[in-house]
Amino acid sequence: MGGMAKISMLPSLLLSLALLACAAPEGQDLDSGGKADSPFGTADLIEGTAPAVGLLRFVNDPATSVELLKQEVGLRSDAASNIVGHREGQGGVADPFDDVRELDEVPRIGPSALQDLLDFAFDNGFVPQGDELLGTYDDVSFTVNQANAVLQLVNTASPSQLDDDLALDGRAVDAIIEARPIQSVMALSTLSFVGSTALEKLRDQGTEAPREFGVISDLDKTVVPPAPMGQALPDTAYAGIAEMYNFLEFGEGAGVAGDIHYVTARQPSAVVDIPAWLSANGVPQGSIDTGISGIPTLARDEKIRDITAVFEATGDQRYVLFGDSSHVDPDVYRSIISTFGDRVEVAFIHNVKTIDPARLAGLVLVDNYAQAAAELMRRRVFTEDQARMAMQAVVAAGEIDAGELEALIDANRPN
Repeated sequence: MGGMAKISMLPSLLLSLALLACAAPEGQDLDSGGKADSPFGTADLIEGTAPAVGLLRFVNDPATSVELLKQEVGLRSDAASNIVGHREGQGGVADPFDDVRELDEVPRIGPSALQDLLDFAFDNGFVPQGDELLGTYDDVSFTVNQANAVLQLVNTASPSQLDDDLALDGRAVDAIIEARPIQSVMALSTLSFVGSTALEKLRDQGTEAPREFGVISDLDKTVVPPAPMGQALPDTAYAGIAEMYNFLEFGEGAGVAGDIHYVTARQPSAVVDIPAWLSANGVPQGSIDTGISGIPTLARDEKIRDITAVFEATGDQRYVLFGDSSHVDPDVYRSIISTFGDRVEVAFIHNVKTIDPARLAGLVLVDNYAQAAAELMRRRVFTEDQARMAMQAVVAAGEIDAGELEALIDANRPN
């Protein structure tokens, strides 16, 4: 949060494609060599995603010479020569790179060189974005936007949505559910019974506008449980969070990433590992506004300013708010509702500490996230299938049992 302490963490892994839903913003920071860094790291070089596709387009381009790799990208002479030598092959037979692994195996090419190559490829238009072609799989072509929508659909839709609503072959549905998380359309296209017909259905479904909500969320004790002694972060997120945030961020699978905003009192140095942790737990990523102080009054005012800025910058976007009862979130969210109440669908407070009930006026206190999913179903934000998926994660974690799940469904099923 606030001024000099504010940083932004951008998505990786499954959301690498989503970062490219629109062109790189103007005014990117330039390094001393005048080169803009990409928003991606080497961990984002997953085969078939836009960063990987763009990197291969760059190194396989005949215009990518040894001199360019040395002078513009900044590679060592031997690394540059090895890349071009591999691409040009032997005996006049070209041998372009088929995948990132093949490039990584070139002598003198390590993580640093890969990052430099990726930055240059992104800055010079090799990495596809938005409505640019990503690739063709089983004769079905996908833009980056279409691929992003399909990935969110196959990773968040319930089996009944895939089977009944999209009329996919039941065996294809089983293969998709078993393979989750699916990280690229390329990987999706290799699954059993997922052929051109299924890919076309998924792509066409992805063009439909979903009902999509933004999320404003605290991190600690809201998404991130307390870490065991000796660990910086816990092994897992709170049960049900990943499912709920994905449904809210991407609607029924075709929404566009960018509507999740984390607002925390953590200092910038304390969130460096958060994006990778979120990704490892299947939680969508977004901007992270960091703090300047853990003092409650300062943290409260700073959070209010940061969340206000989000609302003011996002038109008529509606939001679901998530916080906890340990510090100032109830006061922050009541203040936000007083100003932007018509754009707040609901504000949840995770019950981790007993507080004055007056501080919870207008908020929804939940002991676990099955209760939050049930409330979102009652409000018709979630379908019953979506609510069940989130609630089943809470059952799997042992926080409620199957009978309690059914009781929540029955009590909150819309009329």
